[in-house]
Amino acid sequence: MELLLLLGRILFVTFFVIGGLGHFIRRPMLVGYARSLGVPAADVLVPFGGLLILAGSISIVLGLWPDLGAILLIVFLVPVTLWVHPFWKMTGEQRQMQGLNFWRNVTLAGGALIILYFSVRGTMPYSLTGPLFR
Repeated sequence: MELLLLLGRILFVTFFVIGGLGHFIRRPMLVGYARSLGVPAADVLVPFGGLLILAGSISIVLGLWPDLGAILLIVFLVPVTLWVHPFWKMTGEQRQMQGLNFWRNVTLAGGALIILYFSVRGTMPYSLTGPLFR
C-alpha cells in the first residue's frame, strides 16, 4: 500500500513540473499576461514561481524534505490563485474558465496540505529524508 503514496506523489507533481517548465519555456507570454493583470515585477515573479513549483515538486517526489516541498507549492498557489484567477471580477465565459482555474488551484493546495500532514507526521514512505519541520 505504501507504493500507492509514492505513485500519488508522482502523479501529483506531474502537473507542477509541466507548469514549472512552462514558466521558462513560455516566459515572455506568461510575463505579458501577468503584467496585463497588474502583477508587480512580473518579469521576476514568473520565473521565480517556476522555480518554486519545480523545487517543490522535486522535493515531494524524491521525499527530500517533502514538507518543505509542500510549503513551496502552497506559497506559489495562494497568491497566484487570488491574483491570476479572480473569477469574481469577470463575466461570461471568462468567469467560468477562471472559476475552474481558481478551484483547481484550491484543490491542488488541498493536496499539498495532505502531503504536508503526512510528511510532518513522519509517515512519508520512500523518502530520502524525514521532515524539515516538526
